[in-house]
Amino acid sequence: MSKPKNSFNMLATGLVVRELRTRFNMRLHDLAPLMSITPSSLSRIENGERKLFLDEAFLLSQVTGVPLQAMVEKIRELETKPELAEFLTARDKLAVAKANLT
Repeated sequence: MSKPKNSFNMLATGLVVRELRTRFNMRLHDLAPLMSITPSSLSRIENGERKLFLDEAFLLSQVTGVPLQAMVEKIRELETKPELAEFLTARDKLAVAKANLT
């Protein structure tokens, strides 16, 4: 079963956002207000559970000084990695196992 393109994009986006946040030694509570979102929303973005909207990406770019184009290129690069598909498959299996426990 292949994963929808959107799943790859959201996970790759989240990895890039987390990498930028940690590169600048920021906590979720530090960066989220600068992006006009809650720490919970930022956590969901980083975990590939929520989309990053353009206005949020723009604010992230302003805060970090990393151009939007560079972020997009890194996301596209990550989307081509087979490890991403393997991770998504493992994550889905874990979610099913957890659901069966309840």
